[in-house]
Amino acid sequence: MIEIYLRLKFTSRKFWYFYPLLMVDAVSVLTIIPALGFVTLARIIRLIVSAVRMLHLIDKMARIKGNPFTILLVYPLIVPVAATLFYAIEGHDKHAQIHNFFEALLLMLSYSLTVGLASNHPVTYAGKTIAGVMLLIGILCISIIGNALSDRYTILRSSQIEKQDAG
Repeated sequence: MIEIYLRLKFTSRKFWYFYPLLMVDAVSVLTIIPALGFVTLARIIRLIVSAVRMLHLIDKMARIKGNPFTILLVYPLIVPVAATLFYAIEGHDKHAQIHNFFEALLLMLSYSLTVGLASNHPVTYAGKTIAGVMLLIGILCISIIGNALSDRYTILRSSQIEKQDAG
């Protein structure tokens, strides 16, 4: 509740979605009451909204700075969010191969690096979807970085060719 108060007091630009998200946060605090466990859905929705907003901010920052390597911020910021969702979904399944958050974090990191783990894999449809999304995010990050490196060395090579032609 202190966090909600501080956000209300110190947020200077309050967009149209500020108050609905604040309400979801306020309602999600009710999960401390055992009878209101179903409110966990509000926390999961808030987590997804936060992840999408974070991806948007990272993309915006990369475009403003003109540095595609900023996309690497996806890993320390988005992988834990995906691991939290993954653990919330897979952790309750009786056939789940993950037993704590750390295992979920390792699995999501391995999927985001497009490797995956042969020993552990998702067992629920939602878990497989999250792992697939992480795989696609990893492929996207790797392709952006590969493209940036290719452009960098193409420009470097063309400037070397121009120097040879001029000399």
